[in-house]
Amino acid sequence: LLDLSPHLNHATMVGTETHSLGGLQTSTGNYAYIPNKTSLDFGTGSLRFGCTVKFSAITSNGGLIGKGIYGSAIGRYSISMWDGRLYILSQLTSVNIQTDISLTPYNDGNFHTIEVICNRTTGKQTLTIDGVLINTTSFTPSSDNITRNAIFFIGGYGNSTGTGLQPGLEFKGIIKDVFVNKF
Repeated sequence: LLDLSPHLNHATMVGTETHSLGGLQTSTGNYAYIPNKTSLDFGTGSLRFGCTVKFSAITSNGGLIGKGIYGSAIGRYSISMWDGRLYILSQLTSVNIQTDISLTPYNDGNFHTIEVICNRTTGKQTLTIDGVLINTTSFTPSSDNITRNAIFFIGGYGNSTGTGLQPGLEFKGIIKDVFVNKF
């Protein structure tokens, strides 16, 4: 999976690379990852991240995208699903910035674009789905240099060290148009 940006954050596929409807079909044993890259860290700025997704099952748990780490770790961020809920997480300090909503309205066989903006200047994290603002969460603004030595997963969620997959947390569905932008 090739990154067309100047950062060259190419992903490696694990399992069978299957494409469907213009996206990557992920499931148990089939996911992609990008080795640790500082271009995918917060650094001293803010972060915008997201993807377009089609759910095939909302009852399982799994990571959609991000530097998700199973446990507390400053610098982690992810979009995942847990127990039928969409879970957004950014951790800039020892406190998580999180949002969770029901996935039921989005389990309709259509693609949905999920976008998270974590603005460290204003202290606001927003979640939009299909261009509609779903939630805004406030936090204490900061400009500390935040890095996280962890793998960026597409269709998976990291283990407690961020160096590998947490077993059983592969997303089941189709993911496309993954983006991570610093500002």
